[in-house]
Amino acid sequence: MRHESAQRYFHPVMLLPVVTGVPLFCLYIQYDGILNNTWEVGITTHTLIFCLQDLMSYRAKRGQRIVFPWFSMTALLYIVTDYILWTASCFTWEKALTDLYLYFSVIGCICRILLVYGASKYYELREKDRIQRSVSELGLQVAVQAIVTILILGICTAGLFFAVMIRDSFSLRFPAILNEDPIVSCLFSVSAVLIILILGLLYAMGSCYRRILAEGMHMSVGRRSRINFFFTITVTLILMALAVAYNNTVLYRASVVGMYEDGEEAIKASATDLENYLTVAVTTVRVAADSVDLMKQSGRSKQEIEQYIKDQTRRVAEQFDENFTGLYASIDGTYLDGLGWKPPAGYDPTGRDWYRTVLTANGEVVIVSPYVDAQTGEVVITVGKEIADSPNDDGTPFRNVVCLDVIVGHIREVIQTENIAGKGYGMVVNEDGFIVAHREEEKSGRFIDALYDSDLLEKIKNAEEGRITAKVDGEDCTLFVAPVMNQ
Repeated sequence: MRHESAQRYFHPVMLLPVVTGVPLFCLYIQYDGILNNTWEVGITTHTLIFCLQDLMSYRAKRGQRIVFPWFSMTALLYIVTDYILWTASCFTWEKALTDLYLYFSVIGCICRILLVYGASKYYELREKDRIQRSVSELGLQVAVQAIVTILILGICTAGLFFAVMIRDSFSLRFPAILNEDPIVSCLFSVSAVLIILILGLLYAMGSCYRRILAEGMHMSVGRRSRINFFFTITVTLILMALAVAYNNTVLYRASVVGMYEDGEEAIKASATDLENYLTVAVTTVRVAADSVDLMKQSGRSKQEIEQYIKDQTRRVAEQFDENFTGLYASIDGTYLDGLGWKPPAGYDPTGRDWYRTVLTANGEVVIVSPYVDAQTGEVVITVGKEIADSPNDDGTPFRNVVCLDVIVGHIREVIQTENIAGKGYGMVVNEDGFIVAHREEEKSGRFIDALYDSDLLEKIKNAEEGRITAKVDGEDCTLFVAPVMNQ
């Protein structure tokens, strides 16, 4: 479509696409294949040279050329827009709305529509009878291309926001979809099949028109235009609807699978975090208990043992966690507290749950069932260990224990941040149904049966694969479950 006078014209500006194309090719080659980039950059560079040749020739011969080369101008704008799209795709944008790809996709669609205007200006230079034969088909092309372009623009824009929604549904902790390669292959195959079908239909329509003209058959131009218009629009809409439906189905399934994988990984990571945290408490108790045991065997007094417990309480709070609220022990029937708390008259530690539970562990470190502290109202976890007995005057031995109280502050922090793709919430539940920590703090310290369905606890305890489906607050929900310290 270049003007005849421009086909042998040369101007140095025509070399600009070569100068800019080389660094852009070097940028693109990092993200795609050599053949693909050579083809795309090569073809567009040649086309830009021709467009600039036509434009510069018009500038030099304005007195001889009356019609401005609109087609060359719109083609140049369209290709420059494509270059900006390709360059924008090489970079990561924090938000979809700041991505230049979105805006220049719209500009590119507008340039496609303007290409029809440029083509119509070109045809105006043809002889009158050629215009009369072509005006109907040209009008049809304008209508079809404009409508199809708008439809494609709308569907692609909807597809962009749908893809952003799917992407945002994945947790940032585990953003990768494990089966993304088959998805990309399927989508590429569907696109290729659609392109082949559309090209085949266009070829069949062109062959039909040529046959009609060759055989001298007459058909009303208006009727033929209407048939072409409705046929093209109908086929295009059907193919696009099928493609969108298939792609959305594939993306939705991938999203669900990815979310399940994300949920299972997230809950395992949280369980591991809590286990590591409680392991520090277990180790602290084991070291303190062994030290107290050695002090007793070496004949140290209760006052020395109590001072050691106080010193250890201070060190643990400073070095590990302020939620480790204090070591304490029952030695030779006397209660020793690392925080200096003096029990009231008649206080008997042997009647406490933590004392009785520790005695059942046969000298191993044990985590006592959590409880709500009567003084602070905080949920407390006790970790304890029995040490060697001491002889009693009446012949029955004193059974000695060393314990550490842990307020669930850190555990609550882990639960507060727990979610899958921005949805749901977490809680830590003991085997007896006691809620150790919950996102809604007022539910911590209560029993799960009082808040949820009576069979929910059994379903959680019987979860084999780390995921169950159950009704929670009257809704069907997926629960991801992982044990902490085998409890």
